[in-house]
Amino acid sequence: YKVELEHAPGRAFFRIERRHGARKMHLNTAHRFYADLYDGPTATPEIRSALEILLFSLADVILDAGEADQSRSHAQVGAWSRRLEAALEMLANRLRMGDDLDQAEPAWPDDPA
Repeated sequence: YKVELEHAPGRAFFRIERRHGARKMHLNTAHRFYADLYDGPTATPEIRSALEILLFSLADVILDAGEADQSRSHAQVGAWSRRLEAALEMLANRLRMGDDLDQAEPAWPDDPA
């Protein structure tokens, strides 16, 4: 099992390949998954390892499937990637809105006391 980084705008957040019996996972640094989760400001080595385990578990199922199933699985990963990109964008927008609300002046009436 090996992890490599690649910059591939518009492509899936990860891809897997088998070479010489080893499984190699390529993480797409151009995808929000990488920037927001895997290498985000709150990412720790433990979080990265957990994400790698999750993705390698999915990848093992993909690579162990027959050729036709692998094609469908790669298409699914592409669909998941598009959905994940949109969901992480929505989350980032919501978090920014929350930060803006936290920094705004409270709308409390003046307390005469």
